[in-house]
Amino acid sequence: MDDFKFLEKFSKASDLPVSVFEGGSLVFKGHKDRQDYGVPMFLVECLPPDLPDIWVSRTPENLFFGGLLFGRYKRLLMIGPVSAGECSVLQCERTLRRLGGRPREAGTFQKVINGFAPCDVSHLRNCLKLLNYVLNGTEDAEVSGIDFKWKDLFFDAEEYLIEMPPETEDDAEELMMAFIRNGKVKELEVFLNEKLFRMGSSTDKISRNINERRNYIIGANTLISRMAIQEGVDARMAKTLAGYYLDLLMRTENLKDLDEIFYKLAVDYTKRIESTKNFVSYETKNLWAMRTLRLRKMASDAAALRRESFASGTLCFFFTKQYLQNKTEKINI
Repeated sequence: MDDFKFLEKFSKASDLPVSVFEGGSLVFKGHKDRQDYGVPMFLVECLPPDLPDIWVSRTPENLFFGGLLFGRYKRLLMIGPVSAGECSVLQCERTLRRLGGRPREAGTFQKVINGFAPCDVSHLRNCLKLLNYVLNGTEDAEVSGIDFKWKDLFFDAEEYLIEMPPETEDDAEELMMAFIRNGKVKELEVFLNEKLFRMGSSTDKISRNINERRNYIIGANTLISRMAIQEGVDARMAKTLAGYYLDLLMRTENLKDLDEIFYKLAVDYTKRIESTKNFVSYETKNLWAMRTLRLRKMASDAAALRRESFASGTLCFFFTKQYLQNKTEKINI
């Protein structure tokens, strides 16, 4: 049986997240149909360069993970992150901060972690020993424990002290992101067709290695999804789209198809941002129109009230004057 086929069955049977990396690039996910916020990739990025053949570790937030090297290419198989019990919201908030996410998404991330089977260190070791026996033919291998520390993968804007060059039209990435952020669908389509998907395009310059290209587009998918949420797209819809396109990207084994998926996801997000901006614009116009009508009515009512008050005041003054005159006449009599 193919290794990846076996790992997919193992992931489903054990209900544990299984990922495989080659040269730092993600090449397999046994839990394709489930969102994981890209945490396995961040964990691998923070691992030391020299790993034991089989190992376990945990994050400062008490999420466990472990891995082993297998095959002639020494691919890295990793199980995790998992929690020994029910993962708390506080654990999720701290983890999301490490990943550059928003603490308010902790509830959703908590459901992701708790959606997998509970797994303590002992159970994780046993799973790794089983996989090591099946994939490497090694029985009773020693499982080493390694220390883990998050790297500073993200930073606040205030911490970035390097002076950035001014934006120019030649900066293709900035221009493309500006089109997406502002919901400029037609401009984006023209830009992608003319700049990116012609011979000698910038996507060809990114990488001709399919795994590197895939990782680049996965990162773009995550970034654009967050941008869409910031621009008013429903968060649940944006995350569903991100998961959908991630699944397509993981199933694709062709550079041309990867570029087409990137084109599709960029235009898709931009259309949704455009519709959101149009809806907000329409609502704003309606609110201003209603406010203007209300102000006009209030002004009209105020004018009528002033006229009525003036008329009432004049009438009252007239009757008062008549009463005083009559009373004076009576007194004189």
